[in-house]
Amino acid sequence: MTGTAVAGSGPDRFINLFRNTGGAVSHVSDVLPSYTVSFFSVPVGNVSDYISAYRMYSDSRIGQSMYDSVLGSLSQKTGLPPDEWAVALDIKEVAVASFYVGRDLESILLLKAGNRSRIPVPGTTEDAGDAAIKEYRYDGYASALFGTLFSVPDESSCIYESGWIIAGSRRALSEYTGGRALDNSLSSFMEDAGCPSISQGESHFAGYFSFTEDDRILDNVFRPEYAGLVRASYSDAAFAPAVFRVVSAKGELKLSFTIDRIEDIRSKAPVFERDTVVLVPKGPFKVKNSATGKMNTFYQNENLYLCLNDENGKGMWGVGFSKPLCGRAATIDYFRNGKLQIIFAAGSEIYLLDRLGRKVAPFPVDLGKEILLGPDVYDFNGRRTYNVMVLHKDNTIEMYNLQGKRPSAWKGIAPDETIRNLPEPVKVDGSTWWVVRTSIQTLIYPFYGGDAVTVFEGDRMIRPDSEVVPVKGGVQVTRYDGRTVTVEFGKSR
Repeated sequence: MTGTAVAGSGPDRFINLFRNTGGAVSHVSDVLPSYTVSFFSVPVGNVSDYISAYRMYSDSRIGQSMYDSVLGSLSQKTGLPPDEWAVALDIKEVAVASFYVGRDLESILLLKAGNRSRIPVPGTTEDAGDAAIKEYRYDGYASALFGTLFSVPDESSCIYESGWIIAGSRRALSEYTGGRALDNSLSSFMEDAGCPSISQGESHFAGYFSFTEDDRILDNVFRPEYAGLVRASYSDAAFAPAVFRVVSAKGELKLSFTIDRIEDIRSKAPVFERDTVVLVPKGPFKVKNSATGKMNTFYQNENLYLCLNDENGKGMWGVGFSKPLCGRAATIDYFRNGKLQIIFAAGSEIYLLDRLGRKVAPFPVDLGKEILLGPDVYDFNGRRTYNVMVLHKDNTIEMYNLQGKRPSAWKGIAPDETIRNLPEPVKVDGSTWWVVRTSIQTLIYPFYGGDAVTVFEGDRMIRPDSEVVPVKGGVQVTRYDGRTVTVEFGKSR
């Protein structure tokens, strides 16, 4: 979509700042992670001109005395007037961006300094706990000089990266100090996806949204009647970036908004872990009632009581318990008599309850180390001699029988990167293999664990979200280079 700005010439319209100030090329996507949800940027041709234009806008909206009061308060806090601070740095671009760190959406402020000799800026101090992260004393300066869009909830800390001051919470900045943020920059990621570069010529304003990183942002961009149509258009896309730009052309301000729909993407294989959060389901869990043959609901309430509801949602029982469940619950026929019991884990132990909520002896069985997720239950020979698989908190996957013993042939599964979930079984020519998703890649292990059979490097690594389709002699997978290939391996079990 393209158009021309038709706002009146009055200074009370924000867009009119751009009529009398020079634009510049936006480079913020070079210092943002590929998993950025959104960013907004003003590339600045001359920072003094922009500050003067913004002052006229603010005076028209809140009055000169009120605006001077805001700037005066900031000056008193640090001893440095905001306009002198901005001119000393020779700010070339100001931006805000958001991305997820684990489950939390974090926001950062980014300032590109033309005068690198003023970085670090006066007043920042080295932080004893992390040499790369420093105290940032100029919170509120960018918002006062460039607009309220350019403020983030936490501007207490900052880092310096390639001529940029990046301010935000310590948790957000740890994505940079840990190496994850720039392992694959947003600009590189978009280039790999075949999308037009955001840094294509001068602009006054640039906005970016990734609807595939966070689908909810769509409802903040479009009216409801349009949001549904746009959502349907990219429902099966691998990447759906949207870019908004304001540029000058022949004395007019031109606006453009584009959405790309990328089905297949060649993304750079990560060097650093990007998402180390393991999702542990809270329930409720569906369990079969052997007396009625219907599905009941097993769950843990806020005071840790274990409860069972019937198929109509009516409570059947509740029993006291002291530890949170580990994200799984299933039923097994432990006594091989057609009656089912509920199996689950908490702490380092496997528990078994009968259909009346009573503990079954000899459970609980202690596995010897804390369980993060599990158990998944398997009956490999169909004789109700069950095995369970769990993900331990030490980032290992183990297989046990119901006596808490590992099979004698079991070698364990322990990759270097974070395991994100329990393994998925895949049958290849009658043999069972384990598909393990990590924070970096997909690994495939033999039935008894040990070493992965898919040890690849760089763009040849299997994407962590790749489908694993069994074919004769192996599996079909998608690599980071975008190619769908067949990986062949021998017998497992």
